[in-house]
Amino acid sequence: MFKRLKLKTQIILIIGSLSAVLLILFGALAYSISSRLIFQQVTQNSTVVLEQINAVTEQWFSSMETFSLSVSMDKELSRALEELNGETGLAQIEPINRVYERMNFYQASRTDVYQMTIYTDAMELDSYFLEWGYRWLLSTSSEQYLQIAGDLTDQVSGIVPRHLTPYASGLPSREVVTYYRRLKTFPSDPDGGVLCIDIPAEKLNTLFEGEDGSNDIYFILGESGQMVTCDPELDEPLGSLLEENAQVLRGLNGSSGYVLVDYQEGRFLMTYSSLNRFGLRTIQLKPYDELFASLPLLLFGMLGVGSVCFFFAILLVILFSRRFLRPIFALIKEMNRVGSGDFEVQLGDGYTNEIGELNRRFLWMTRKLSSLIEHVRRVSQEKTAAELEALQEQINPHFLYNTLDCINWMAIRAHASEISQAIALLGEFFRLSLASGSLTVPLGEELERLKIYLELQNLRWKGKLSYEEEIDPELKKEPILRLILQPFVENAIAHGFSPEGGEIAVSGWKDGHDIFLQISDDGCGLSEEKALEILEKPDKNKKGYGIYNVHQRIQLYYGKKYGVKYLPVRRGTTALIHISDGLEEETCTKC
Repeated sequence: MFKRLKLKTQIILIIGSLSAVLLILFGALAYSISSRLIFQQVTQNSTVVLEQINAVTEQWFSSMETFSLSVSMDKELSRALEELNGETGLAQIEPINRVYERMNFYQASRTDVYQMTIYTDAMELDSYFLEWGYRWLLSTSSEQYLQIAGDLTDQVSGIVPRHLTPYASGLPSREVVTYYRRLKTFPSDPDGGVLCIDIPAEKLNTLFEGEDGSNDIYFILGESGQMVTCDPELDEPLGSLLEENAQVLRGLNGSSGYVLVDYQEGRFLMTYSSLNRFGLRTIQLKPYDELFASLPLLLFGMLGVGSVCFFFAILLVILFSRRFLRPIFALIKEMNRVGSGDFEVQLGDGYTNEIGELNRRFLWMTRKLSSLIEHVRRVSQEKTAAELEALQEQINPHFLYNTLDCINWMAIRAHASEISQAIALLGEFFRLSLASGSLTVPLGEELERLKIYLELQNLRWKGKLSYEEEIDPELKKEPILRLILQPFVENAIAHGFSPEGGEIAVSGWKDGHDIFLQISDDGCGLSEEKALEILEKPDKNKKGYGIYNVHQRIQLYYGKKYGVKYLPVRRGTTALIHISDGLEEETCTKC
C-alpha cells in the first residue's frame, strides 16, 4: 500500500498515527507528572511555612530563655532565696515578700507571661499565701508543682507541654505552656529551686493565624510526641489522632517530611517540620482530596498546549537531523557537569565549524573560571587572616597607653616604691601576654593577667577597686582567645566608676560545647542604645572600641553565632561573652 501512495501522503499517515499514539501516552504521563508536581509543590510550600513557624517559635522561646536567665541571675532574688533556706515558720515572711517584689517586677515587664513561680523545698507557708492568691513562691510539695513535676527533666531548662493551672482563691484556671529553669549554675551545685514561667496556650496559637487554607490544621508537638499546643476546639479529635498514629509519630526523624494519616474518617496529608532547639515540632494537617482539586483543569490545559507543541516538535525533528544536534547535546552535558562543580570537561574534537568554536571557547572559559575560583578562595583566606591579625594588634597598644599613663601619674606623685611596684606588675603582665605566640591561652592564665591589671590600677585607685571571681577550676583549663576580658574591665574603670571606686565580678559556666563568661560591674551603667552602638561600629576616639574589637575577633574565630552581648540589669553593666570550647590555633582561620 505504501508503494502506491505518494511520499507526502505516507509521511502524513505515519506522523499522524504516531502523533495519536504519543498524545495518548503524553496525556497519561502529563497526569502522572502533574499529580507528582502538585504534591511536591504543596509539601514544599507547607514545609517552608512550618519551618518559618518553627523558627518564630524558637525565637520566642529564646526570648523566654534570656528572660529566665536574667531572673535567675538577679542578685537580690538570690539573696532572698538564700535567707529563705535559713528560716522557718513566720520568719520566712520577710524574704518571701522580697521574692514577691522581684518576681512581680519581672512579670510586669512581660505582657506575654501569665504567671511566674519559684518552687523550692524551703517554702513552708503555702497554705497561708495561697489563700491570698499568692503564686510567686510555692513549695515542691504543693499541688501546683506536683502537676508538672513529671514533665521536668534533669536539664537546666526545658518546656512543660500544655496543661491546666489549678489556681487558688477563685482565680480562673487557664491552659498554659510552662518554660522552666533550675536555679543553679552547675550540675554539682545544690538545688536552688525551679523557676517556672507560665505562657498562655493561646499565645502560641496566634502563630497559626493568617496561614492559607481554611481547612488546614496546625499544632505543635514536643520531642517525645506530646501535644504542646493546638486549637482548643480540636483538642479531643487531635488527641485521638496522636493515639491512633502513635507508631507513625514515633517514626518521624529529625528532618522535615510528610506522612499520610487517617483523621476523622478522612485521609489527610500530615507535614512536619524539623525539631528546633527546644525540641518542638510544628505539624500541618491538609485534606488529601483538596490537593488535586485543580488537577483536571490543569490537565486539559496541558493536553491542549502539549498537542500543539508536540505537533511542531515532530516537524522540527523532521527538519533537523540527529547528527546536527548530537554535538550540541554533548556540550550541554558538559555545561551541566561544570554547573555541578566538576571542571574536568571532555569534548570531542575535529569540528572546524561553529560547533568547534563553541567547544574551544567553552574549554577556555572553564579553565579561566576554575582559576578564578581558586584565586578568590586564596585571597579570601589571606584577607581573613590579615583582618584577624589587625584586630589582635589593635588591643595591645590600647592597654600599653593606659598603663604608661598610670606609671606617669605615679611618677608625678614621686613615690619611687610605688613606681617600682607598678613596673614589676607591668613586667609580669607582659610576661603573661607575650611569652607565647599562640592565639589562645587557658582561661585561668587570662584571669591571672586580669588580676595583675587590677593590681596595677589599684595603685592609682588606692585599693578602691574590688574583684570577685566565680569559675569552676575545670573551666579554667579551657583555651580562649587572648585579651577578650580586659577591655570590659578597662571600660568599667575608665567610664563607669566614680572616684569612690567600684566592684568587678567575673563568672563563667559551660553548656555543652558552649562557654559563657560574664563580666559585671556596679558602675554608672550603659544605655541600650549605647550598647548597640558599641557592638555595631563605635567611633575609634570614643569608649567601647576595644569591646567592638573583641566582638569582631570572636565572630571571626568561632563563627557569627558567637560574640558579645549586654544583658539588661538594674544597676551597673553586665556583658556576656559566648564562645565555643576546643578551639585550636590551626583551625581558627576556618571559623
